[in-house]
Amino acid sequence: MKNRFLIIVLFLLPSVILAIEPIYTVKKYPNGQLKYEGYFIDGKPIGEFKRYHENGNLSIIQNFDKVGNSSVKIYTGEGDFLAEGQYVGEKRDGEWKFYTKKKALFIVEHYSLGKRTGEKLVYYEDGTIMNKMYYKNDLQDSVYLQYYQNGNVMAKFYYKNGKIDGPFVSYYEAGELDRKGEYVNGKREGTWLIYKEDGKADEIIYKNGVSEQMNKMIRAESDSSDVDRNFKDPEDYISNPSAYFER
Repeated sequence: MKNRFLIIVLFLLPSVILAIEPIYTVKKYPNGQLKYEGYFIDGKPIGEFKRYHENGNLSIIQNFDKVGNSSVKIYTGEGDFLAEGQYVGEKRDGEWKFYTKKKALFIVEHYSLGKRTGEKLVYYEDGTIMNKMYYKNDLQDSVYLQYYQNGNVMAKFYYKNGKIDGPFVSYYEAGELDRKGEYVNGKREGTWLIYKEDGKADEIIYKNGVSEQMNKMIRAESDSSDVDRNFKDPEDYISNPSAYFER
């Protein structure tokens, strides 16, 4: 009986081994260019996996472990190195870094199972910090700092559950006050002071985001004009890196 069982096991063993052997797979675009290549086990990628743009340039290099988690490097259609990070399943996790066309570090942000969390930094090309912000459960939260390229603070304000909420203050590049006031649930509220170069300030009073008085010397501004007024939104770079520096 034992011998018969042993014979059956020995007979089936090659089939079991064959079933878990990685299968090299290639797929091409209609134009004949390589679309992706890599090894699969039971329909899931394992080890190094490469995906290509339709023009033939490398798009992604991804290294999968046995449970489907991976590290990845991403490239633009023009061949520029765009980003690197980790996935848990199909969700971004841990530290992610994004780069400019000149290969300078541009953004460092953190994820927890697909949701932004903790500190996010945005850099000028010389390596100085442009923006510093924080996320909680994929929403901006806590202090937000903007900097001039000389290192001086451009603006300081706060987010709560994804909306600007709390004191706001901004500065001219040399360090003098530019304006200060208060946001409540994403809208200006109360007394705002707008400073001139001579240090004198004009006053505007807001209620629910609307000014109660208009001064001809002060231009009408939207609630968003205080934020990111001297540079582009880094989120635009992530969605369309090729066009970001051309606008």
